[in-house]
Amino acid sequence: MTRIELAMFLLITLVFMSVLTACQQNEDKDLIMATTTSVYDSNLIETLMDEYYEQEGVKVQITARGTGASLDLGKRGDVDLVLVHDPKQEIEMLEQGYFIERHELMENDFIIVGPANDPAGISEVKEVDEALQAIIESEQEFISRGDDSGTHRRERQLFEDLGEFPEEDKYLSVGQGMGETLRTAEEKQAYTLSDNATYTSLQASNENFELEVLYEGNGKLENIYSILIPQIDDLPETRTEKIENLVEFLLSEEGEKIISQYQKNNNVLFRPK
Repeated sequence: MTRIELAMFLLITLVFMSVLTACQQNEDKDLIMATTTSVYDSNLIETLMDEYYEQEGVKVQITARGTGASLDLGKRGDVDLVLVHDPKQEIEMLEQGYFIERHELMENDFIIVGPANDPAGISEVKEVDEALQAIIESEQEFISRGDDSGTHRRERQLFEDLGEFPEEDKYLSVGQGMGETLRTAEEKQAYTLSDNATYTSLQASNENFELEVLYEGNGKLENIYSILIPQIDDLPETRTEKIENLVEFLLSEEGEKIISQYQKNNNVLFRPK
C-alpha cells in the first residue's frame, strides 16, 4: 500500500468513526420536549418526567416556551416532542407534514380574571362575548400576553369573534409568560385571560395575590393540550423507540392518573382527555 493509499484509508476510517460516534451520541442523549409555560409553571410536567425516569431511566429535558415558539422548535426538528395548546395550528402543521402524530393529552379551561371589585361587571354576564364587550365599554385595561402563545392566540380569536378589540391605550401587551402577565394585571388592577392552572399555581404560591376569577365555564374557553411528534429525517431507530415509549407513558392509565390527581390548593389543574 502506497503512502497516498494509506492516507486515504486512514481518512476514510476517521470520517466513518466520527459519523458512528455522532450517531451513538444522538441515540444516547436525553430526549428534549418543548412545552408551554402554563404546563411548566404548574410543575406537572416535572412530576410526569420524574416518574418516567424512575420507570425507564430516560431523562427528558424540558424547554418552556409559548405555543408558537414550541411549534417552531418542533417544525425545525430541534426537539423530540412538543406539548402545546392551539388545536387549529397543530392540525394545520400536522397536515403540512411538519409533525407525524398528534395526541390530545389533557384539558382545562381559560378564565378571565380581574380586580375583586370587578368594575366592568363581567361576573354578572352569561356569555364570554358579553364579558369582553363589558371590559371594552367600561374602558378598563386588558393585559395581553402578546407572545404568540396558545393563550395569546385564543385571546385574539375571542376578540376577533367579537368583532372589536379594546382601544390601544387600554390593550397592554407584555410579551411575557402567563405568570408575569398575571402579576402585571394585578399591579394595574386590570383584566386578563389566563389558563386556570397557572392562575391556581400562582395563587397557591402567593397568598396575597389579589386577582379573582370573574368569568369562567363557557365552551369557548375550553383549553386542550396535545402531544405532537415532529417529522425528523434520519432519526436513529433507538431514539424513535424512546420517543414512542414516552408518548405511550403519557397516554397510559398511569399517566392519566398522575394528571387527574395533580392538585394545587386542593384544585385539580388538568383533566385527562
